[in-house]
Amino acid sequence: MQLPDDPTNLTREELIELNRQADAILRKEADDYLINAVFSKIQEEVIVNVLNRTAKIFILCGANLSGKSYLGAVILLILMTGILPHSIKHRIDPEKFKLTRRDFLSASLDFRMSYMIAQKKILDFLPKKEFSAFNKELRQLHTRNASTTIFTSVESGEVKFQGFEFDGIWLDEEPKTPKIWDELFMRTIKRQGFMLMTFSPLLGLSWSYLELYKKASEYYMTHNAHNISEETGIVHTPEELKKLRDREIRLIKNTDEDASPQIKFFQMTSYDNSFLPDTEIIFTEQKFKDDLFQYQARVLGRFAQLIGREVFNGYKIVNYQSKVSSAPKKYEIIDGAFKESLKGRYSEYMPKKEGRIYVIGADISEGLETGDYSCIQVIDRLTYEQVGVWHGHLPPEEVAHILITLGRYYNFAKLIPERNSHGVGVVNKIRELKYPNLYYDRDLSKEVLSRQHQTGNKRFGWYTNLENKRLMIQNLSDLFSSGKLKLNDYNTLEEMRTYIYDDAGHTSARSGCHDDRVMALAIALIGFKKTPALMAGTGEVIKYENEYKEPFGM
Repeated sequence: MQLPDDPTNLTREELIELNRQADAILRKEADDYLINAVFSKIQEEVIVNVLNRTAKIFILCGANLSGKSYLGAVILLILMTGILPHSIKHRIDPEKFKLTRRDFLSASLDFRMSYMIAQKKILDFLPKKEFSAFNKELRQLHTRNASTTIFTSVESGEVKFQGFEFDGIWLDEEPKTPKIWDELFMRTIKRQGFMLMTFSPLLGLSWSYLELYKKASEYYMTHNAHNISEETGIVHTPEELKKLRDREIRLIKNTDEDASPQIKFFQMTSYDNSFLPDTEIIFTEQKFKDDLFQYQARVLGRFAQLIGREVFNGYKIVNYQSKVSSAPKKYEIIDGAFKESLKGRYSEYMPKKEGRIYVIGADISEGLETGDYSCIQVIDRLTYEQVGVWHGHLPPEEVAHILITLGRYYNFAKLIPERNSHGVGVVNKIRELKYPNLYYDRDLSKEVLSRQHQTGNKRFGWYTNLENKRLMIQNLSDLFSSGKLKLNDYNTLEEMRTYIYDDAGHTSARSGCHDDRVMALAIALIGFKKTPALMAGTGEVIKYENEYKEPFGM
């Protein structure tokens, strides 16, 4: 039927034909959508990692309107239909991606989100030729290859999921407690299925931050290629937004010994959604510019403090994290030698330089596997650059041997172990082994005048109390804020991010977090005030008679 040019006075038959043609167009668009879909750089990384099954758990932390829910729907659609978009097909391992009958679960926080977001997106974009049936009562979608997707919400608790088994679960938004997550995870074990969670971090540094983000083996983040500031609270101009949309991927490896290769983390900002109008981004920036927590979560897709006042500048920390070394050299220190190891507890970020003076600070723990960590920070005295970090569980006596090995290697660096509690044993062992450059409390003015060590009561090691801790942390904060201190370790920066003031004005790690890297760094920097940058003005290292062997490469 040929339709008239003027659609205002159509007959009933003509209206029916117009609707039929419109439906045909929509069906054609849906059928072609997946095969022709294009994605932003970070979206592509998420899809490729999930389809290639590079891990079991995939966490996508995104800003509002960043396209995170859309991405979750697309991933399930690809897995249900076997249709690979042309734009990513070359990156998918055919051995990992095979079209077979599968069972999936799409779980949202409540019924409205499940019905209006997850279910609607999947049904809208599902190619009609792949559709088999949809049970409205059970909310089960069946596709042509006999795959099934169940749509549900988590508001009624974890019991409703018991007894099911799934090949993959997409959880849209973060539950308030980990019970839901734990139960859903159990539903994937028998089938070796995957878990995908997409959410905006509106709960702050919640259970997902502690249990998933901090234990991820890799972090995929983006930053703009034009050095446009992405500081919290900024309202950008349209010209700046155009440059902000030119994103680059930054992959950071988690060097922590607790990192799990089965967890990968992805972060998406509002600027990563190329389909989001500038007006929407500017509106959101303007609305939350005075609420730094909401701005970080809703505009930048970043975890942020919900309670407690941060000690260190949060924006500087995030900025540093986007630039730190993604692949430090990893070593295990054994019997005075450094052995290369992917799981090594010593991360080297900068090579040692002859003639350079180094300072090494240490925060000491009891060494129990379930207790606090010990940490050792190596800092270049001249450049204020973080050279290396050792982090792990060892008895104090063994930590002493690690310190001596590091000290000897780094040109007989000054060792500054904390002598509180378990640190006493470390200090005594270092003295017993006659390491020649161990920090002790002294009157520097008298030493300068006399040009010799005082022979009074030397207190070896660093003793931390309430008063000097405040000075230590303030010194670290000042050096970091001024840009003089250069940090290369992602996990040190992450600990600084969760280091807060409590109601009494004291500083400590947020509940559930650690501060051993922060304390070891602060201790090392205190030693700077009593360690010259160059010895005797020559730039040469102090020569000691102690036997010394080169540990690297042995």
